[in-house]
Amino acid sequence: MACCCSCKNLDTDQKKAGETSGAKYYCKKLETLVSGDNPACDKYESCFRSASDIEKIYKEGKNWNTDTTSVSGYLILLVIMIIALILLRIFKPELF
Repeated sequence: MACCCSCKNLDTDQKKAGETSGAKYYCKKLETLVSGDNPACDKYESCFRSASDIEKIYKEGKNWNTDTTSVSGYLILLVIMIIALILLRIFKPELF
């Protein structure tokens, strides 16, 4: 299966790193940023990158992440949801 990581139209010089990990690259044909792990589009053209470069681009695309929310933020949200469920259970038991 062909992916963007092995496409000739992927410009590896125009790289945008994710906030926390990974990277996206500029596609010359689609004129947008794409992940290296995207499936090949109809404008796919095979290139002769080294296997290590293709694997690196693929992994960077797969690990693309821009979520900068801390773990404590998610924990606070979880506590709020649990409290809401407890209150619903007490005041509206017919929902359960």
